Formats: sequence, structure tokens, C-alpha cells
Amino acid sequence: MSHKARRSFGIGALIIGAILVVCSFVIKARVAEGEGQIAQAEQTVGRTKSLFGMSSYTQGAGDQLTAGANRKIGEGKDEVAYYTKLANILLFAGIISMAAGGWCLVFGKSSAR
Repeated sequence: MSHKARRSFGIGALIIGAILVVCSFVIKARVAEGEGQIAQAEQTVGRTKSLFGMSSYTQGAGDQLTAGANRKIGEGKDEVAYYTKLANILLFAGIISMAAGGWCLVFGKSSAR
């Protein structure tokens, strides 16, 4: 591989790696927002259950009222786990790509034969 090709590959790998790292941080920021919304929803469900849980007569009604919210909270937690894993994979791939690009730029000079 010629020096020019190695340099082009190195620059491309650095750029792609930087894009992957930025995407990872954007996803992590959105995941943090989602975790905050889930926490608020859990507090609301907890308050509703405590209001309806004061009597054995109203406890069943409270469970029915919060069943849909609990299902959505569970789905939200599953999405958070998926996107957290995706963000970590993108971050790892971005770092590896940037390291490979930097290595090609620094050590990719043609040797004299």
C-alpha cells in the first residue's frame, strides 16, 4: 500500500471514528433523558398505588389503573437497555477506528526497500 493510500485510509478512519464517538454521546444523552422520564413515571405510579392501596377494596382498582403505565415503563426500560448497549458499541468502534487511523498516519510511512 502506498504512503498516499495509507494516509487517505488513516484520515478516513479518523473521521469515521470521530463520527461514531459523537453519535455515541448523542445517544447517551437521549438515554439519560429517557431514564429521567422513566423515573418520573415510576414515582407517579408509586403515588397512585399508595393512594389506592390504603384499603383492600381500592387496591384492585389501583392495580388496574397502573397496569398500563407499568407495561410502558417496562418497555421504556427495555429501550434504554438496547440504546445503552448500542451507544457503548458505537463508542468502542469509534475509538478503535480512530486508533487505527492514527496508527496509519503515524506509522504508515513507506519503508525504504
